Amino acid sequence: MKEKYLKILFTYNSSMFKGRASRKEYIMCSLYYMLLSIPAIILTMLIPVGVLFFLYTSIPCAALVFRRLHDINLSGYFIILGAIPYVNIILLLIFILVPGYTKKNQYGDPPIL
Repeated sequence: MKEKYLKILFTYNSSMFKGRASRKEYIMCSLYYMLLSIPAIILTMLIPVGVLFFLYTSIPCAALVFRRLHDINLSGYFIILGAIPYVNIILLLIFILVPGYTKKNQYGDPPIL
């Protein structure tokens, strides 16, 4: 099961900004990303190679957020609101708590995951 979410995070759909991502896909990929970030943060303190992890994963994470926004029928450009303090916390709660549309919307069919 974890291989499926790691594959989503790093290969499958990793740079696709079109389509939709379910709540489960968003939560699981975010959890795995956080778990992988801990050693990368430690590595960054020791050697600058850990920075490569964050550079490598920035586009897949942005793509995941875009697809999650599409699932709740919002434009992916709402990701810009994540740069505003306190608004980003509300946005995170929306990503986790608001269920996606069960029917087809302007961004595509409902996600399978």
